[in-house]
Amino acid sequence: MRAHSLLPFLLLAACAAKPELVAKVKNAGTAGNLPKVVGCYENAFENAGFVGEYDLVVDLDVEGGTGKVVEADVTDVTVVKGKLPEGFTDCVTSAFRASTIAPGGAPSLDPLRIRNMRIAFRDGSSSARAAAGPAGQPILVGPRADRCLGLYGHAPPRPLGELQQELAEARAKAASAHDQDPDAEARALQHAYDVALELRRRIEADGWRPDVAPEARKRLALELANVERLAVELGAKIGCVPNAE
Repeated sequence: MRAHSLLPFLLLAACAAKPELVAKVKNAGTAGNLPKVVGCYENAFENAGFVGEYDLVVDLDVEGGTGKVVEADVTDVTVVKGKLPEGFTDCVTSAFRASTIAPGGAPSLDPLRIRNMRIAFRDGSSSARAAAGPAGQPILVGPRADRCLGLYGHAPPRPLGELQQELAEARAKAASAHDQDPDAEARALQHAYDVALELRRRIEADGWRPDVAPEARKRLALELANVERLAVELGAKIGCVPNAE
């Protein structure tokens, strides 16, 4: 992986046959869960000289019990910036058909028909975050100019436990890919670094809450120190130095 090849994220908005699952489906549509879709944008963005933002609308049929996407169709495309790369929509369609969506971490027992799911492929600038979608939606944005700044596109902030688990999984993926798949290792290390910075920011925010008890504040301070050390360690492996918040 090139040093500037970045991990894009997606903003999802959908209408499903079961409205109560919409939020869970959106939360399942992350870069970690949809790596093939991420790859389509990552390659297109890099090949276009790091310019290009697009809105795609996709219909999906998801198999019950497995979460496997059995059908996917791009029904609408809007070019927000740049030019639409040749083959991009075909790549996204094929990527979805090779993906699994598991709302809440577990596939729905019933099949899902997801219609009019918007995918906003954006760079990671603050202006792109602000324009990506309405407040209160999960906002996951794409490539940013500086991969060392991390990705803080989640609104509302994700739970500590979810971040800690994702960080552990990313580190495990990097370790398993070591000496076998350098590209996969580099991607996993970048992912772990991004999550470590997001976790640092979340711990800092929680530590300043007035309702946090003194003992809990001490535990958060220790955890913050550990995460900061880990961020420095991960950053050294990918050529980044975490900035102080």
